[in-house]
Amino acid sequence: MAGYRTALLGELSQSRWRNFDDNFDPDYPGGPEPPPALGVWGSKPLADVARYYLSPRSYFARQYATGIARGEFLYGLLGDEASRKLLIKLIAYRIAGHRKVKLPRNTPQHWRGIEAMQDLRLKDKPPVSVKLIDKFIELAAHDLRPLGYDLTCNATPIGLACILLQKQYEYHRGENHCKAEAGDIVIDAGSCWGESTLYFAHEAGPKGTVVAFEFIPGNLEAFRQNADLNPHLKDRIRLVANPLWSSPGRRLYYCDWGPASRATDEIDKYKDGMAETVTIDETLERLGLSRVDFIKMDIEGAELAALRGAEASIRKHRPKLAISLYHSVEDMETIPRYLAGLDLGYRFYLDHHTIYENETVLFGVPD
Repeated sequence: MAGYRTALLGELSQSRWRNFDDNFDPDYPGGPEPPPALGVWGSKPLADVARYYLSPRSYFARQYATGIARGEFLYGLLGDEASRKLLIKLIAYRIAGHRKVKLPRNTPQHWRGIEAMQDLRLKDKPPVSVKLIDKFIELAAHDLRPLGYDLTCNATPIGLACILLQKQYEYHRGENHCKAEAGDIVIDAGSCWGESTLYFAHEAGPKGTVVAFEFIPGNLEAFRQNADLNPHLKDRIRLVANPLWSSPGRRLYYCDWGPASRATDEIDKYKDGMAETVTIDETLERLGLSRVDFIKMDIEGAELAALRGAEASIRKHRPKLAISLYHSVEDMETIPRYLAGLDLGYRFYLDHHTIYENETVLFGVPD
């Protein structure tokens, strides 16, 4: 698609003159400053440096052809110009890095939102210690009533800012809207510490139901503590402590990295524990739920497998979708191709909620 390649190569060409030194967050829970990008060449051959600066379009088209191609199908699928422009920025960021490309979320409003969440901490409640990859961090309790949510939640300020201020699992641009609504049956795939589940339970209301999928032991402990802080919402939540996959009954081996936990059927890869898979299709049937209205997924690269395990439900009920696309650049192609291939009349939109490559969400809105 000429428009996509022209726009992306143009963005990459312009990026070569940039060298942002403020495009990272030292307090971000995912780790320290990202590694240097293309602007720091080290031992690169002089010919590569020359091509990069003098012929950037040909340099990127040749060196990053596969990565560039990954976004082409999605670009043609997206339903508005804002989503297409965002995709160009996201692909360029993945190729050129944080010193060359600044994502749209890096604004004063983004930073003010995180600071505002810190003001809602409950100082009289002790923090909860949770695992995050190779270290432990503390989740502070937050009183979220000033924001209009009758919730108390142990969480990080940036996590709450994404969900509640930036509306991570809502899409509103022009006449295009996608969100969990009152009375909805919601799938929260990848509940982690429970912030998103509590948000969905609040939005679905007393007549709604949230089916929360989380199976990592440390995450489950934090999830249950957050549920206990909100007894008025517990009756709306159905917890399923199994990983989602394309078929039920498979044994997956996982690593306990907190919100970054992953699972595989390769026994030699992860050895923190084992869990048995379920699917969305059979879970809805087992729980006696007659429909599904909204599906959110953020399950660390297992989204495509889980969508295949939800195909019958998606075909039958055509729920609203909020599917994470950021765990690999391949997901930006394979997941949209799968969903479009169902041919169910969805319109698709894109949003992103950090200054890094994390938290890209593809929204699917049934006509």
